[in-house]
Amino acid sequence: MYSNINEEKENNNKKKLLDAPLWRNLLCFVVGFLGVTLIGNVISSFFKIAYKDQTLSDELKISISAYINFFTYFILFILLIFCLGLPLFKAIFKDFKHGKKVAKGLMWGAIAMGATVTYNIIIQSIFSWVGENANESGVNAIILSKPLLSFLMVVVLAPICEEIAYRFGLFGALYKKNRILALVLGGLIFGLIHTPFISLEIIDLIKAGDVQQILIELLNLPSYFLSGIILCLAYEKNESLVSSITAHTLNNLVAFYMTLLASTLPEAIRILFRIF
Repeated sequence: MYSNINEEKENNNKKKLLDAPLWRNLLCFVVGFLGVTLIGNVISSFFKIAYKDQTLSDELKISISAYINFFTYFILFILLIFCLGLPLFKAIFKDFKHGKKVAKGLMWGAIAMGATVTYNIIIQSIFSWVGENANESGVNAIILSKPLLSFLMVVVLAPICEEIAYRFGLFGALYKKNRILALVLGGLIFGLIHTPFISLEIIDLIKAGDVQQILIELLNLPSYFLSGIILCLAYEKNESLVSSITAHTLNNLVAFYMTLLASTLPEAIRILFRIF
């Protein structure tokens, strides 16, 4: 009897998550999508004022970038909790007590890594000149400069924020209309946010005539696209963000560890793993 009550309560939590109002899905997506840029720009402006008229070394620039990224995701995390709503937030994270959902998340994380590593091996064998894209290079530099701060951002905050924004938010909103559309657009948008194609950076690359970097970004895009779809499936199949957050965290944790080993590993091996 007690077991049945717990099971019914768990099913109600699932129903709450999957049947959340469309406006809440969209709010989480918009805040997550725009928040990184807007919050980052505000925090950047404070650093610009603080270091006005000073020539910054490359090392200091990377350190500042690390702090900007960390505080951006920390603030975004707080905002997304409000957007999600405290009852839903609590319901989601209570699922961490269910070992089965965490285990399934680890399984989906392994699937995501397997798919992206396979894709990257194929690309490397065809285009040996393809290296890390701009997103990876920037994050890797920050990790090597500020490991502890980067761990909190890359392995803890980023997966939670991005799963709320892109799985619950974007995928959840589209899923109410069409499952296939939700998977395709959910994966595509997730892939695009890890490249310059939906930012002003792409204009700079075009103006500079940097064809090789544009090609590198294009060839890296399917890797993120695959990851996005797999994370959507982890969320859908287990009806829990805990599974997709666990999968996302596992991928970022492995990539984080690989980056710390960067000095002892050749680039060709290191770039097989991606930070989402």
